[in-house]
Parts: sequence; C-alpha cells; structure tokens
Amino acid sequence: MKYGKIFTLALTLAVVSAFAFAFAADVSSAADIDKGSKDVSSSGFTDMSDGTFHIYLTNNTGSDVEILVIIYNTDGSEKDSGTFTVPAAAEDYDVKMKFGYGSSGDKMVFYSVFSSDKSVTYIDHEGGFIIEVSHSVWKNTSTYVLIVVVVIAVIVVAFLIVRARANKNKAASGSKTFTEMHAERQAKKAGKVAEKQTYNADGGKKKRE
Repeated sequence: MKYGKIFTLALTLAVVSAFAFAFAADVSSAADIDKGSKDVSSSGFTDMSDGTFHIYLTNNTGSDVEILVIIYNTDGSEKDSGTFTVPAAAEDYDVKMKFGYGSSGDKMVFYSVFSSDKSVTYIDHEGGFIIEVSHSVWKNTSTYVLIVVVVIAVIVVAFLIVRARANKNKAASGSKTFTEMHAERQAKKAGKVAEKQTYNADGGKKKRE
C-alpha cells in the first residue's frame, strides 16, 4: 500500500513536471518575438491605391525567426497576411503589410503574430488601430470632365492664334500700293530685257560640236 502511494505520487509529479516544462518552453518561445518600442503606423492609404501598415517587432533571440502576420477586420475576418523573417537580435524591425480599401474614411484593424507554422502565438489580436483612408480626386468623374474641358479650351485657343496669324500675314501681303506693284512689274521686265541682251551678246545658243 505504501509503495502504491509512492508510485502514485511519483507519477503525479512526473505529469506536473511535464506540463510545467511544456508551458515554460511555450512561454520561452512566445517571448522570442515581442512588440517593438515604436507605435504601429500607416501611410499612403487612399480609396484608389494600397497603403502600408507598419508593425514594429523585436527579436529577443540570437537567430533569425520566421513569422506569420495576420491583419483582421473588426468583424474578425482576415484582411491580409504574410510571412516574414525577423533578423537575429533585431529591434523595432519594420514589418510592412500592404493592402487597400475601396472607400475613404477611418478603418480599424487588429493584428496577430505567429510562428511560421502557427504553432506559437507571439502577439495575439493586438489592436484596434485606426487607418485613415483619404479620398483620391482621380475617383471623381468631375476631375476627368475638367481635364476634357481644359484640353478643348487649349485646342480652341491654339486654333484662334494660328488663324489670327494667317489673317495678319494675308492682310500684310495684300496691302501694297499701286505704285509698289507697278515698280515690281517694271523691275521684272527690266530683268528679262537684261537677260535677253546678255543672251544676244553671247551670240545666242552655242551649237553642239
């Protein structure tokens, strides 16, 4: 009977020790990756382009650690995920998550960090963090209408300038006086007479030998 109690006590201690060891190992693993000293931030989010969500992590080990990061919406659905390698002994390592929204306004997200095989949870459902999604003017129909109007206006102005120059040149060429036109005719005639006299003085066309 005495030996039975000793055996039962020994078995109980063994089981408790095993659980304690497993728990200690899990805590040690969970402490490998921790939140950095910098606050989570976001940048570049518009309702037409993706932005970047920055999560800063610290690696408390002397070796690289593969992690899985998951971003959640407020309803618990997964917004984005990705695997990363946090360098050994890194502090405030910037994990960049890129995703987007189709509408402007404030959006709230949470994030969790796991080991790459998801066997260890480093950070569990941290949040919520507000992402400011700005409105892009390129999403407005009025922006494209304005561009078309400006292009048409430029074409019309260019046409009017070219037409005005053409009319000006035409008016300038047609503004000669009768005396000037007569002088031009006389000069042309004099040139032809001089050319004829030179031709006769040379004895006309030379015959081919």
